[in-house]
Amino acid sequence: MILAPINIITLTPLTSMLIYASIIYSKKYSFNLQSLLPIATAVATCGIIITHKFPEEITKKYRVSKRWMLLSDVRDHIGPLFALVFLGARFSKTKNIHKIYTLLVLLLYIGGDINNIRIAYPGVPDWVFVFFVFLIVIS
Repeated sequence: MILAPINIITLTPLTSMLIYASIIYSKKYSFNLQSLLPIATAVATCGIIITHKFPEEITKKYRVSKRWMLLSDVRDHIGPLFALVFLGARFSKTKNIHKIYTLLVLLLYIGGDINNIRIAYPGVPDWVFVFFVFLIVIS
């Protein structure tokens, strides 16, 4: 069964809000920030690639300037990763179960259809999405 395309927003604001909220939450309650490192690494790396190499169609679709994209690059791509690393998350210590959960959430996010991610990120080649999954697996 092929699902109808859905209009999803980019992953960046969702992950940055999740990571920043988790950091605040972890100050009061016991929460393993390490589990967020795979998604933070993938969003930071691929976000930088998209912002600097393939911004044209995204700026048109979302009606934002290149300056706004650069600002959100720092705030929403690089910032969450630096915050996690600064607070003690280490690249070699992420459990495989966290990576599997991250991939499952990603699959739910795109609704099981790769075309949905192409709609959210117009003009971005498929290799960037494959690289995104690869970064989650190796983080």
